[in-house]
Amino acid sequence: MNDSDLIEKKIRLPPPWQIAIGSILVIAGLLILADPYLWPGHLRWLALIVSGLLLIGWSLWARRIIFWIVGSFLFSLGIAWEGYLFLAPLPFEFIIWIGVIAVGVAISGLIIGLLTPCFFTRSSGWAFLLAPLGAVTAYVALFTPARLSDIAFLFSVLGGLFFITLGVRYRSVGWLIPGGLLLGIGPGIYALISRLPIEPLLTAIGLSLLWFAFGWILISLTSRMIRQSALWWPLIPGGVLGIAGISLYIAGNPSATPTLLSNTGSIAIIVFGLYLLLMRRGVQR
Repeated sequence: MNDSDLIEKKIRLPPPWQIAIGSILVIAGLLILADPYLWPGHLRWLALIVSGLLLIGWSLWARRIIFWIVGSFLFSLGIAWEGYLFLAPLPFEFIIWIGVIAVGVAISGLIIGLLTPCFFTRSSGWAFLLAPLGAVTAYVALFTPARLSDIAFLFSVLGGLFFITLGVRYRSVGWLIPGGLLLGIGPGIYALISRLPIEPLLTAIGLSLLWFAFGWILISLTSRMIRQSALWWPLIPGGVLGIAGISLYIAGNPSATPTLLSNTGSIAIIVFGLYLLLMRRGVQR
């Protein structure tokens, strides 16, 4: 027996991921099946906690960071559900589910952000952005009389800021694109839903298209923060949507034309000023 065989015997390799995940699923399934008989309403969420802990343990053994992230989220989601069950009755409302899931996202963000550097060499600063994103969403869903459209609006805005922050932090246009689109589409849909009962249909659609255009323009604007020159192609769909939005808004409410044009001009001036500031910042760098 050579030295390599002795070393291989001393070092216990982790089981393959198929065996690990399969075993975890079997354990979780048994806990869920036992839920109605042993601890109704709790074992199903305890299955998430157990699955998360087992997956975390295997990921640390195998040095697989993606499974560490998934395990941390499952564990945090189980903790959030169990905490809610102990603190309050669980009404079957979709908005409550969103709030509890958001609590789990916030907890997992803290766990991943704080503990990843202790076990892995990769950066985990992005996880700290999940904590305020989940906390704000959870507060609105659980403690305010918000509607589902309000939650969707909040999620789109916070998600857009999250992606843009990642894009600036890692200097990647790939993150700026979903960030800008979320910041345009979310408020645009919210404006359409909220204005339909009090505005003509064309006016509401035009306003939502203007928000969509803003999202595309924002991609070009924020790209100047990480590039020597701005990314110009998003201005093409942004310009088309902007012109269509102005046309529909005016067609639906002709009396608001002076106000709309004045506000549009003011926004254009602000956007151009921001571009000059970002250009100056790029030159200094």
